[in-house]
Amino acid sequence: MSGQKIIRKLLIDHERPRYNFSGITDTATSFEAGIDMVKNWGPWDLIILDYNLGANQEDYETKNGLEILKYILEHRECTPRAIMLMCYFEKPRNLMRQVAKKIYGL
Repeated sequence: MSGQKIIRKLLIDHERPRYNFSGITDTATSFEAGIDMVKNWGPWDLIILDYNLGANQEDYETKNGLEILKYILEHRECTPRAIMLMCYFEKPRNLMRQVAKKIYGL
């Protein structure tokens, strides 16, 4: 299998068992683990990112998928080839989409 590039996919979501994504390379189930994987193991080919990362009520506004996107925006060396957002609620999904567009200059 020499010459084939492994596509590295990172899923960041506190509820990993609810999805069955094919070919996930790694999973982070908290904000802290997600930041660590982005910072120390990237850049990734694909990051699949949820807004809600299971933070308790006090940390909900500061430890979420939006903040991970803001981290990537400030640390361009961590930019993945693509980001897939998994956010059910419109308001946080739109906020995440705005930051993702900035990351890719759209």
